[in-house]
Amino acid sequence: MKRIIIKNQKGFSLVEMLVSVFIIAFALVSMFGLNSKYNHQTKQEKEAYEAALLAEEGVEIIKNMRDSNWICETPPCSASWDAGLTACSSGCEIDYLKKGGNGTTDGLTSWSSGNFLYVDNAGIYRYPNSSEISSLKWTPYKRKITIVPATDKLQISVQVSWYNYSTEVKQDIYNWR
Repeated sequence: MKRIIIKNQKGFSLVEMLVSVFIIAFALVSMFGLNSKYNHQTKQEKEAYEAALLAEEGVEIIKNMRDSNWICETPPCSASWDAGLTACSSGCEIDYLKKGGNGTTDGLTSWSSGNFLYVDNAGIYRYPNSSEISSLKWTPYKRKITIVPATDKLQISVQVSWYNYSTEVKQDIYNWR
């Protein structure tokens, strides 16, 4: 019998197959690594955005208190424009429900080591009473409001910290009346 040799056969050798499988595996592992890094970065950006909004909310709470004092400037209240706002030079806590870090409706409470903000069912960040903690969602955010009084002006600094990060918003508000 005669042997027939076919030249120019197309196909892959074992080495070529191993190289192509290695390249495909390397590409897939790289894509999964990038996806993981992207998810982590997205989470950090979301947290930073929430912290910036919480810091701005702190300034708005102080402005609201100042405006409430203006409304109550005439009898029977007779409050000065900065009533209740000048005792926070070393830091205070408050939320929109006028709860301080102790969870009561006292308003501004002094900052010690800082209390975590929680989110209630309505989506409001606040400081809960001790009986409410189990029913609310914990957040990693702590908000410190510092108010330095000056002549017809309050220098507000709101620092929000979470994990190993922090952001700060500063604003001056005035007695323009």
